[in-house]
Amino acid sequence: MYYLDANVFISAVIDAQTLGDNSGLILDKIARKELSCTTSLLTLDEVCYVIGQNKDRRTAIRFCENFLELPINFVNVDRQIMASSFDLMKEFPLLPRDAIHAATAKSRYLTKIISEDADFDKLPEFQRLTIAQAARL
Repeated sequence: MYYLDANVFISAVIDAQTLGDNSGLILDKIARKELSCTTSLLTLDEVCYVIGQNKDRRTAIRFCENFLELPINFVNVDRQIMASSFDLMKEFPLLPRDAIHAATAKSRYLTKIISEDADFDKLPEFQRLTIAQAARL
């Protein structure tokens, strides 16, 4: 089981190069149930916002509606996850959203994160796989 960062979804829509192609491969594997993944429900907000800023609102909404249909384990962000994210921010130089992603993964005992964000490399309990690495799983 892997934790998915928002950039996997965002790259699938806004990157027309290899990164976008590899992101699409990951999403296809998830759709075919060849890859089991978890992400925060807040990922939807992040994805919808960024795609809306880089494409258009309609594309963002349509993609996120499809995103909800994928066989992904979506985790609600609760008080405990938020408290854990603040602890992570105190210990490591993380942005709030990255800390929430890490705390969400940690709450599900996940140690592998698929992301292009090297900030996750600062967290010793996690192994980050790039999108290219994950596309080859």
